[in-house]
Amino acid sequence: MKMTFNLAIRTFIVALLLGFWVNQLAASDLKRVSLVAKDVLLLEFDDGHIEYYGEGEEWWKGFDNITYHSPLDLSEAETLANYTITSPDHSGWGTVTPSLIGRKSKGAEFNEANADIEYTLEHKIYLKLPQEMVDGNTYTITVNDLADNLNEFTFTLDSTRMRSESIHVNQIGFAELGRKIAYVSQWMGDLGHLELNDMAGQSFNIVRYSDGVVVHTGTIGFRAEHDNELHIIHNGKLVNMPSVLKNHTHADVVECDFT
Repeated sequence: MKMTFNLAIRTFIVALLLGFWVNQLAASDLKRVSLVAKDVLLLEFDDGHIEYYGEGEEWWKGFDNITYHSPLDLSEAETLANYTITSPDHSGWGTVTPSLIGRKSKGAEFNEANADIEYTLEHKIYLKLPQEMVDGNTYTITVNDLADNLNEFTFTLDSTRMRSESIHVNQIGFAELGRKIAYVSQWMGDLGHLELNDMAGQSFNIVRYSDGVVVHTGTIGFRAEHDNELHIIHNGKLVNMPSVLKNHTHADVVECDFT
């Protein structure tokens, strides 16, 4: 399913940005709320937790893993009406229901092969909003009892400090003499890819987290379309890669070179 979104964050914040974390319990919990774009929210749910005791050669001691498991109701989690976003200070916002929803899920913790519950899952729910949120305004998202740990979460939008799932940087660091690049892309499960082709040629900023000062400005470059081969620039020329090196992210990719 191909969707076209206005990313709305025209100036990217290339940094290690914090998300809004909420208390994680051993059940089906809302673990984190973060940004994909100013009109796309990401909600992360956790199905449970495994306390590990005897495994492998330790099984004969009689210790068993303890599994806390309360799976997310996927049918309800994919129902638009179960999510509402309100704002007391965003003029004209009112009560907003997402216009589109997407999900992707993966294994989180794994049990013994013969256990009644062999694994727990974590789920990423993408909510496409009918309008963009605005920095400095406060928003409350309500999830209609989908989570065990809370039913609503309130945050003040600050796109220079709130983590964006779309921005990917090397969290180890960069070689002194090597290229330093941050990539922007997002595959939103069954909602499809975030279209970013119109971002090429626009500007991005690197912002110092401690005080919000812009320390570098650059230009966003094109890297790959969601269904295309990777584009590599070598000595100023485009290198055509063989088809085996196609873009396997299933998402448009642009790059912020801050070498």
